[in-house]
Amino acid sequence: MRQYCISARIVVALALAIMLPATVSLSRTWLVPSAIPTIPEAADSAAYGDTILVAPGTYVCPDNADYSHEWVVLPSGVSLIGQCGADSTVIVDQTTTGGYCLIKLEGVTDCLVKGFTFVREASAAGQFYAIAIYNASHCFVDSCRFDHFFFAINVWGQMSTRDDPHIRYCYFTRCGAGISCSAVEPYDSPIIRFNTFINNDWGIRCFDAAPYIVDNYIGDSYWAGVYCYGRSPATLDRNTIVNNGYYGVWVDTEVFYEPYMTTSWLPQNGNSIYSNGVYDLYNTVEDQRGVVEARYTYWGSDCPDFDNIIGGPGRVNYIPWCDSAHTEGYDECPPQATSPATWSSIKAHFD
Repeated sequence: MRQYCISARIVVALALAIMLPATVSLSRTWLVPSAIPTIPEAADSAAYGDTILVAPGTYVCPDNADYSHEWVVLPSGVSLIGQCGADSTVIVDQTTTGGYCLIKLEGVTDCLVKGFTFVREASAAGQFYAIAIYNASHCFVDSCRFDHFFFAINVWGQMSTRDDPHIRYCYFTRCGAGISCSAVEPYDSPIIRFNTFINNDWGIRCFDAAPYIVDNYIGDSYWAGVYCYGRSPATLDRNTIVNNGYYGVWVDTEVFYEPYMTTSWLPQNGNSIYSNGVYDLYNTVEDQRGVVEARYTYWGSDCPDFDNIIGGPGRVNYIPWCDSAHTEGYDECPPQATSPATWSSIKAHFD
């Protein structure tokens, strides 16, 4: 993750250019702690178009036994930015009452959280979140690190609402789930891109959600790299999902929505799913609408043993698969049986 330390003027200009409509012309920068002592106070004072710029340092959220279930409630149109990035700006969670989140984005639009490390130090069990995103739209979580939360980021939305946060360039470790998304209207859901998930119970957990999961590294999870259940037609493109304890991808959805993994026809695209403990992909959905499209995937070998790496009663379309560089496509083993086994010839065969 690249680090940075730039001036308040540049930070505000970039945040406005990315997040806000052209009609917004007035904004204010809240400097923490030099101009306003705490992040919660800055959030309470900020308005649409403002930026809260947090100086390097460690900021502690104390025990929450005597107050509400969130530390910071971010208003619409506000950017919360660690001035020098996640290496230098750390938020420590010491709360002990479950159901708590450090940063809440609820019913808001056009928000940005960028450049923080979130660490949970308290030992109390319960559902603790670093960031909760509820019924929000056009919100971004960018270049943050998360350590030791129940869910690092919890995304939730009613089925009738639009909920499409972008989560990108983040690092998740030692969490129950790096990202949990649930009760989100299908086909209008979180975009999870360019993130790293290491040593969590679940990398990404989806319930009644349809996230777009692309260009992530998901490894060393205790259970599964990606777990989709309920009505969760997730889309996975160009991810590396390796060394997870039980499953690389576990599909356990109801048949109302068709789960699928897709990739472009372009040879540089495709998932790499291999070296997971029990199965690389497990599909429990027996209904014909529950087919998992897992083509153009690298399975750890040019000639995979599909009986041992793909499991479950549900159907999985894995032909053609490809090599580790995603430049050659194969439709049978040994790969030399195709003449030639080039991506273009395989594409033509299955078009």
